[in-house]
Amino acid sequence: MVAGSVDSDTQQFTINGLLSITEYTIVVYSVSGTGSLQTLSEAATTTTITKEIVLDVLVSSTSLVILGWREPQNVGDFTDYEIEYAPDDGEPGSGERFTRDPNPGTLIQGVFSSLTAGQEYTFTLFLIQGSSKTQIDILKVQTEPNSPENLVLTQLGPNGIDVTWERPISGNYDGFELMYGGPNGVADGMIESPLFVGRDENLAVTLTGLNQTHSEGIPGDINIKLVTSDMIHITWNEPTVSFSGYQVVYTPSDGTTEGLRTFSKAAGRNAEFKGLTPGREYKLELRVNVATGTMPTPKVAYQITKPNAVNMINIDTIDAYFLELSWSVDDDYTEFEVSYVPTDGSAALSVLRVSDTQVMLDELVPKTAYDITVVVISDTDDAEEMRSEPVTETIETGKAPAGEIALESVTSTSIGISWGPSDDPNAQLYNLLATTPDYSTPITANIPIDNPPVYTFNNLIPGKIYTIRVTIEGIGISKEIQQRTYPSAPGPVSVIATTQTTLSIRWQVAVGDFDLYEVYYGPTGDTAQLAASINKGGNPELLLEQLTPETEYTISVYTIKGSDVTMEMSEPSMLVTSTDEEILTFILSDDSLIVNWPDQDGDIISYELMYDPPNLTPQSPITIAKGDATTVTLKNLVPGTKFNFILSTNDSDSNKTQIAKSPYVLASLPVPSVQIDDIGTTSVMVSWLPQTNGIFDNYQVLLEMTTDPTDDTSVVMTAGKDACPSVRFYDLQPSTSYSVKVTTVSYNTKSTEKMQPFTTGSLAAGRLYIGAITQTSLEVMWSEETSDFDQYFITWTNLNTTVSNSKTVGKTEERMIVLDQLIPGHKYRIELSTLTSGQPPSLLNSLEQRTVPRPPGEISFTAATETSVTISWFESDGDISGYEVCYAPMDGIASPITLNSDTNSVQLTGLDNDTEYIVSVAAISGSDAGADKMLSEKQSEYVTLNEGTPGDITVESFTDTSIVITWIAAGGPITAYVVAIVPSDGSGDAFAETLPQDMDPLIYTFTDLVSATRYTITVTLLGTLTEKSVNQFTRPSKPGYIFPQPPTAVSVSLSWDPPMGDYDDIVITYADNAIINAPETIVGIVDKDTEFFTVEDLVPGTSYLFKIYARIGSGANAILSAPSGASASTIL
Repeated sequence: MVAGSVDSDTQQFTINGLLSITEYTIVVYSVSGTGSLQTLSEAATTTTITKEIVLDVLVSSTSLVILGWREPQNVGDFTDYEIEYAPDDGEPGSGERFTRDPNPGTLIQGVFSSLTAGQEYTFTLFLIQGSSKTQIDILKVQTEPNSPENLVLTQLGPNGIDVTWERPISGNYDGFELMYGGPNGVADGMIESPLFVGRDENLAVTLTGLNQTHSEGIPGDINIKLVTSDMIHITWNEPTVSFSGYQVVYTPSDGTTEGLRTFSKAAGRNAEFKGLTPGREYKLELRVNVATGTMPTPKVAYQITKPNAVNMINIDTIDAYFLELSWSVDDDYTEFEVSYVPTDGSAALSVLRVSDTQVMLDELVPKTAYDITVVVISDTDDAEEMRSEPVTETIETGKAPAGEIALESVTSTSIGISWGPSDDPNAQLYNLLATTPDYSTPITANIPIDNPPVYTFNNLIPGKIYTIRVTIEGIGISKEIQQRTYPSAPGPVSVIATTQTTLSIRWQVAVGDFDLYEVYYGPTGDTAQLAASINKGGNPELLLEQLTPETEYTISVYTIKGSDVTMEMSEPSMLVTSTDEEILTFILSDDSLIVNWPDQDGDIISYELMYDPPNLTPQSPITIAKGDATTVTLKNLVPGTKFNFILSTNDSDSNKTQIAKSPYVLASLPVPSVQIDDIGTTSVMVSWLPQTNGIFDNYQVLLEMTTDPTDDTSVVMTAGKDACPSVRFYDLQPSTSYSVKVTTVSYNTKSTEKMQPFTTGSLAAGRLYIGAITQTSLEVMWSEETSDFDQYFITWTNLNTTVSNSKTVGKTEERMIVLDQLIPGHKYRIELSTLTSGQPPSLLNSLEQRTVPRPPGEISFTAATETSVTISWFESDGDISGYEVCYAPMDGIASPITLNSDTNSVQLTGLDNDTEYIVSVAAISGSDAGADKMLSEKQSEYVTLNEGTPGDITVESFTDTSIVITWIAAGGPITAYVVAIVPSDGSGDAFAETLPQDMDPLIYTFTDLVSATRYTITVTLLGTLTEKSVNQFTRPSKPGYIFPQPPTAVSVSLSWDPPMGDYDDIVITYADNAIINAPETIVGIVDKDTEFFTVEDLVPGTSYLFKIYARIGSGANAILSAPSGASASTIL
């Protein structure tokens, strides 16, 4: 019998399960080829006799082994036995002695307890004579593993069972074996029995395709008991009505009646239908015969017979990296499952579903044997799929061509490769090279020709593309590939602050070459979603909002390098943290926001609710005495405002303790109306009236298909604030109904939506349509032409310059081209024709389309009065026909306003005092209206005439010790102004000063303030009831001196003296000294206790300006100190 096979590099083999003291003949062959192409060499033969077996296993359980033995033959004199035993995991073992029995035939037993479940032990038997020990026998015994816990079976539809279980509480094990079978003991489902489930795999299995289609006990229901390729065995449950017998009709899926069987009531409730067609669906209908009355509705079940297996697997092509296979079947089956796995277990099982009797398996390993299995699948909409018996063939891939490179592994600093070895006698060695595109850091290696053809390049730069080359010296073969290392992972992620519904995080910046960070988050155990993409050098902080209170979240930060097929993602830096307990709750009514919290235990005399901005009624802070209702009603709401609430308690010793913090965003107002302006066959223009009240960040436009309710495809576009907002959607389906929904968005909170439906136009064969349009490109597509021709022929002509170009596209290629390097604002005529050999082009369709013109420059406002303002802008430098000016809210002249191309200003009149207006200007190319009109990207700005009311305060500037304010003068007689300042938390003394009523200019500087402190500033107009207030932080103190350490070629280490006073953390930036006004790049944010940082990934021989800032707050609310700076240069 065949004991086994080994690869050509192995020269030893162990044969187990032999008899003791038995002579065996061992035969070894060399083998070439596989399957029907296999050829054997001459045999090499040897003979040997196995030794006597002494030790035997009598009992083996989870923690106990009992061994038995009798005195061996011809062993001489000895006094005792000794058995040493030890686990094979390397842990220390033990030993026990047993006295020799005077009767040599007596069975001696050794009991070994307190063993580890599932552990393999080696037991060695010695004979003891004085101080000498003689080894007699060795036996390996594995204890039984502990049983799995909590096995649960759950019915899953008519043909399935969900099986789940838990891991054993202790002991060793490699995995789990799941066995199952029907009433006849046969496992007839889609999963083979026994099934092995790995130790670290998901402990859940779904058994499908089982032969019981319905639960027992449903009156009159059909139960499938056994299915083969030509037979279905059923039973059925007794119905509840009075009856005399049954009829069972079985009908194949082709609709012909195969048979009808009649059964009396006493004949039993089972039937077997034979001679059926393999792989065919049968409808089984149970009719109950009743003596009187109406016959009940027949019960129906659908079952597929087991399909025939494939006849054999044919090897069509053998390559080093792929195999092409085919097979034949006896019926017209159209679905097959192909699975393949290396016979040595070096890779996981791969499974493919195919609809043809041939397949190509790619990305295989050269010179590797694979077990390939093909199963026929028969499936319908009504019945569970059935699977044929598997047919398996073992096939070995070919040898890789000499020098051909295969990628084995990639990390952030290494690339591992293998390559096809050379057996050419002239080959001398393998010369390996790894280098970046600029050849700045080449790494070389010389590998002897007889060494294994594998190598790993180490100490590579993260995120870099390397060219890997293998040259076989002596025969002139050289191959190369390109591979990017993974970017280095970001540093640790930490929490800045938490609230009930937000998490503010930061991470240490990554080193090496990468493009951006991607941050993913989600409740632990759920699918993570993308929170943000942040470019390299951007602020390594993020605020996650709209979270669930008291919930654990997993946050992952990756670095990304490249895009599309060249994109690589680093390993994640991860953080698991939770949101705060929900204490503050909010109820929004028509005109007020109600804030509630539960009464707290302990030494509390009052609650203090602070909120920012503090412009509601009543104003912040609000004090509620202990015992009063723990609720506050706030009025004067401004839609779209984001409030930050802080709830604190005050005790009898005047100590304040913060107990809750939560943001709350008021939804912004919806847009007034939405309209559809221009409907094409594959595009649509959507516009809407702007929202001019309240606060919001942008507009969100959602496009959904309504023709097919099952199609959940949607497109979301974001539009900025604009006086004439609009968007255009492309790549829509012709003759299809859609709905478009527009909302305003404030801090990720959406308003109610305004919706408008529309239907795209129809598209005939061979018709052009336009996709995306930019300043320099047009995406051109067309519908399929059904006539007989060879190629499509597309021409495009610039109607401004008469320059033409053309391109041919194959009949079966993608019907889309991108016309690039076009001129902004020019009109192009595009023609679609067909080409047939020997004939001139045949025109199918043509259209004209403009590119987007270049936008105008920055907007400015001049000559402002209480009711008018003049708008000016820098002219567009492109080919344009005019400008379109929009403003909102529209109070005076009609908007939009169209101007000639030589006009770059306009006066808006009839405006309202103290109203904020948004003004947008776009360049126009083409005619003033219709399809020929094309607008550029818009420039938008805000303007308010005569801003503010008497007493309104503006913070002009602030430092770590001062705040400068101005305010609007009184509109009538007053006696004086009083300016006052006090720390907002009440921790310091208030300061106030009375100023004369005729003071001019109205400007005041508060000095000698505490750094990093929030102050409340008020201006009171004495003689009136007017009092206005604002809150403002002072800056943190400036850090002390920076001390650059000796640099390297790519890094500079910095230390610094910490700033005085309070602050949250330190921000480190750098800029290139050689570039005037070079932007600063954030390279690190460290805790306040850190006074050292290394800036990496710098350019050799470059001078840098490094700055250190102290900071309070984070994100948009962060306030930086004045910087401390120092210059340092990397070495060459």
